[in-house]
Amino acid sequence: MLKRVSLSILACIFVIGLAYPASAQDPSRCLMITYDFVSECRAVSGGFGKSQRDAMRAMEDEFNLKLVFALESGQYLGDVGVIITRSGEPVLDVISKGPWFMADLPEGAYTVTATYEGISNTMSVTVGEQMTTRTMKWDPKAVGFEPLATGE
Repeated sequence: MLKRVSLSILACIFVIGLAYPASAQDPSRCLMITYDFVSECRAVSGGFGKSQRDAMRAMEDEFNLKLVFALESGQYLGDVGVIITRSGEPVLDVISKGPWFMADLPEGAYTVTATYEGISNTMSVTVGEQMTTRTMKWDPKAVGFEPLATGE
């Protein structure tokens, strides 16, 4: 009897162990969520792969600024430094792990500086209640990307 109970417990543990990785694959778990306690602003970044983009699309109602980081040739970029200031004062200073970055900011005018491989892009943006989306692009050669050889 004891042996049967032990085998049942082991079987349950095995089944739970198989189910756990499926829950660990929730794409929203791969997103970097940031909260700045001083400015009380939230941000999320990610967007590499369809599952992460779908997870971020599902969260869009919670944010009013979306930035997309890419090369002029179209390739998405990650590990982009993002500094958002308002009237010269920093509001957020984070690293966007993926090409999509969303922030929940108080309504107003901001300056966004995004830096990739030491090259910075700066733009002014005004956010309100609705989502404002901007794309920031870099010259591939300026950040060290060379065209692929075609073998000819």
